[in-house]
Amino acid sequence: QEFKFGNTYEVEVHIEEGWNIITGLGDVREILGDSEIKKEDIKAMWYYSPIQKKYLNMHPNMDDNEFSQDISNFGDDPILTSAKLVYSKESGTLKYSTSRYYHLDKRKIFEGWNFVGITPEMDGMSLNDVKGNCNIERVYLFDAQNQEWGTILNLLDDKNILKNEGGIGGGFIVKVFDDCAFVSANDLITPPSIPN
Repeated sequence: QEFKFGNTYEVEVHIEEGWNIITGLGDVREILGDSEIKKEDIKAMWYYSPIQKKYLNMHPNMDDNEFSQDISNFGDDPILTSAKLVYSKESGTLKYSTSRYYHLDKRKIFEGWNFVGITPEMDGMSLNDVKGNCNIERVYLFDAQNQEWGTILNLLDDKNILKNEGGIGGGFIVKVFDDCAFVSANDLITPPSIPN
């Protein structure tokens, strides 16, 4: 479904017992009825605010006032659709319908850490394909099986890394030196290199 700034999509992603990084889940009420992982299996959901430089609880104890600074800077869509850390008491398939999400070229990336959701438009793209004018300092995926972060800084050109390691509905964290912007596939026209 196309909206003014983004769209929605249904996600089916395998999650492990414990922490997982997923995107597009703004509320446990978005979990579909035929999902193997149920609403009651989700024990915690945290959003990382790139503006406030701290985690904000989205479930089970959300305080709307904590989000006011982020909303005043870029509205609620990026908050709802950023990648988040989700704690499940079970392993299995999580099915949910996303909130509207901004297209890649509309998402803001702030100096420091950002939780970036992997959306359908990133399918088959490398991090170098989407990084736009961002100067990436560090980038990690979360290994849910081992419950630890793993760097992928050496895999910026790998066109399968996002699909294989996180996949659509997953996410990654990226640390950048300055505020910047990613680009969508439509913006990837680049001029030829200048000879040496």
